[in-house]
Order: sequence, then structure tokens, then C-alpha cells
Amino acid sequence: MKPSVKLVACLLAALCALGFGQFASAQAQGDATSAASTSPSAYVYLINATSTKTTELDGYSADSNGSLTLLPGSPFWVFKSQYTGGIAHTAHWLFASDGTFIYSFSIAANGSLKEVSSVNAEQYAECPGCGSITALFLDHTGSTLYALSFYDDSSNNAIQFWQKNNTTGGLSYFGSSSEGIVAGRLAFIGNNEYGYSAGCPQQYGGWYSVHRDSDGSLVWFSQQPPAPDNLCPWGTQTADRSNNLAVALIGEDNPQFPAHLAVYTADSSGNLTTNSTEANMPTAAVGDPDPLSLSPAANLLAVGGDKGLQIFHFNGSNPITPYTGLIAAHSIQDLAWDSNNHLFAIGSGRVNAFRVTSTGYKQAPGSPYAINAIALTVLSLSGSTACAPPSTAGVNICSPANGSTDSSPVSVSAAATASSGLHITATRLYVDAKSVYTSTSNTLSTSVSLSAGSHRLDVVGYESNGSAEKASETITVK
Repeated sequence: MKPSVKLVACLLAALCALGFGQFASAQAQGDATSAASTSPSAYVYLINATSTKTTELDGYSADSNGSLTLLPGSPFWVFKSQYTGGIAHTAHWLFASDGTFIYSFSIAANGSLKEVSSVNAEQYAECPGCGSITALFLDHTGSTLYALSFYDDSSNNAIQFWQKNNTTGGLSYFGSSSEGIVAGRLAFIGNNEYGYSAGCPQQYGGWYSVHRDSDGSLVWFSQQPPAPDNLCPWGTQTADRSNNLAVALIGEDNPQFPAHLAVYTADSSGNLTTNSTEANMPTAAVGDPDPLSLSPAANLLAVGGDKGLQIFHFNGSNPITPYTGLIAAHSIQDLAWDSNNHLFAIGSGRVNAFRVTSTGYKQAPGSPYAINAIALTVLSLSGSTACAPPSTAGVNICSPANGSTDSSPVSVSAAATASSGLHITATRLYVDAKSVYTSTSNTLSTSVSLSAGSHRLDVVGYESNGSAEKASETITVK
């Protein structure tokens, strides 16, 4: 039998929150229904434990300050169970799990949801009825949905593969991976080919590394990259759209906190190395460090834990550096960013909303909100560097200009328009024919570190029928 991992404790903690969250929520401030309503910058979807026996799926619009307003029609789904939890989205579809089924919802332009299909995912477990379907997550293109099958064979976890129908939102099962130690949801690096999770089973480091094939299936490969000073990877990892992972490390015995924050870098074959040492790693004051989440620009790292929420500067392959102290001082269960520097955190019967930049942070008016959320996902509607899509099918690269001379890192923004009757499912940036960044909407905004010299940029918008729109340019980096 392969050893169990920290995910067991995480799930138990989540279930306990259902029983005790309603008491904590009475101390939270604000009411999402009373927040100021402006043109939304994002839709925030929450699975809300309204009692110990009922959960519901609610949607909120986030304004330019990050303040939340309940969407008309919420709740969009109610389930008579305390075990609901998994949630994920693309630009047009949202997926939620009740532990047995995965439900597909269409997302309207006003953020409202409509259930369109469901499938019994638990029936595909090696031991049906022995565990449950928990976390849901997607690859960068949004074409494959992955579901964590907890205790898939009554002892070990597995990851199920589901193909998404771009027209109907329906899901088709096509396999699973259970080799190695499946600790939790994967962090895919920018090329969308390699994904990672890690745990500290029986207090020794256990990495779960996979190669993602072209059909979306995951193939496990063994590696145990060294950890500095006999530390052990812990909690949820997060990756930038290049090839760097932010990882929390803890002492191998007990476990021991505070956690250290390390950076691991993947080579072209997916092998991980690190230059992190005890001397250059900052420590986090959040207690048990889970989850971790990088901002879309990958310059800020949010770290949650059972003692609060803290922000760090993320510097690519260079060491992580301190930024704030605790900006929330209660247990954090999950985190998500939008593309306008808003950070949303759930836990302890409340939802916190912040605007965070590299020079300061501020809690949104009305935050924290008295919402006993157990899962969230955030759909960004626009970015701070908005780029208008072309009026006809094609791709518009707004920056940099073709033929320009730029300094590294280079800011790239683009937007795509699909052919009539289709929609864009993903937008991808290639530099010198190598995929470096992928967005799951029709817009793209990122910064890319490039060496001096001439570089070719290609931005491809992938359409719902499998075809693509493309634009290209050449720049010089000084």
C-alpha cells in the first residue's frame, strides 16, 4: 500500500468547516448583496455550505474595487449534502462536483449559470463507493478537466481525465492515472506538458510528476528532486506560465512550522531542480501553508494557512522575497486571483477580497463577507492591460509593436476573435516557436523574460471547432 498524504487532513478540515463555519460567519463583516454595483471585472463563483446538510452554488460580480454583489438567480444549484467541494471553469463552462457526480453549467454573458449535463464520475473509480470525487482542475487550454478521485482504490488517490465538449459542455471519461503518490490537484507549468503535486507522506518528500500527452492523458514519471536542508514539500504548489514552481517546505519531523518558501525550476524534460537554500528562503507566518496561489502576472505569491494569509514577491527562478505580514488572521481554505489584481480568499465562514499590487494592498469595501464558502473559482472579464479584439476573425497583438525594440521582461497583450458561430477556447503565446503562456479566454496579458536579440512572437487563438486564428510579429530585445 502506498502511504497516505496530507490531503486526508485537508479534506477532514474542510468537512469540519461545514459544521463550525456558520458560527464563525456571525463574526464576519459585510454583506455581499449590499456591495456597490459597477461594471464587473470578474465573476466569483462559490460553493457555499448553508448548513451541515446543504450546499449551494452561488455567483457574485466583482467590481473594480473587488467588492462583491450577488448575481441574480443565485443559488444556481442546491445539493443536499455536506460533501460538495470541487469547482473549476473555462471561459464558457463551469464544472462542480458533489462527491459523486460532476455537473456542467453554461456561463451566460451576465454571469448566470445553467446546468446542462451531469455524469457519475465516481463509478469510474477502481473501488466505486470507497471514496469520492473532490478537487477539479483544468489544463491551461481548458480542453481537459481533471478530477481527483480520493481513495480511488480504498487506499490511494487517482486523477481522472475528462474530455470537454466545446459545444455542449458535456464531459467524456477517457482514463485515469494512479501511479506514484497522488497528493492533490496539479500545477501545470507554462508549456502545458508537465504538472506537479507533492506531499509529505510519513514525513518524507513525495513528488507526483506527470507528462501531459496531446490527448490530455497524464503519464506519471518518477523523480525526487532534492529539498534543501532535509525539508519536505507540503500543501498545494503553484506554477508560473514559464517553468517555475512555488513550493512550501516544512521540517520532516512532526511536521514542523514555520514553512519555508522555495522555487523549483523544470527543464525541457520536466525534471525539477532548485537553488533554494535555508539562507535564501523566506518563512511564512500562516501556520500550515496550504494553499499557494500566484497572481496572473506571476509577480505576487499568496500563501494561505490555518493562521492567515500573507503575500510574497515572486521573482521567477530567483528566490522568493518577503512583502507583507498577515493581511488576514484566520484560517484560509482556498485562494483565487482575477486579472485586475484582486485576490479572493475563503475560510472560517467568510470571504475576503483584496486589491494587491507590488506596491500596496487594500481590502475591498464590504470585505470580509459572511459567506461560509468551501470552494471558489474566479472568471476574469477584463485585464488591467485590456486589448480590444479585432472586429472580424483574427488576432490583435496590442503590445509590443511589431519591429519594436524592448527591454526584458517584455509585456505582451493580445486578443482574438473567432469565426462566426464559434468562440475562442484558449489563447496561446509562442516565442521562437516555443509555447510560453496560455490563457483560457480570448484575451492574453503576460510578461516574458527574453534574452537579448531578435525574437518571433506568435499569438494563436484556438476556436471551439479545433481551428485557429493567428498573428505574428518580430521584436528585438536590447
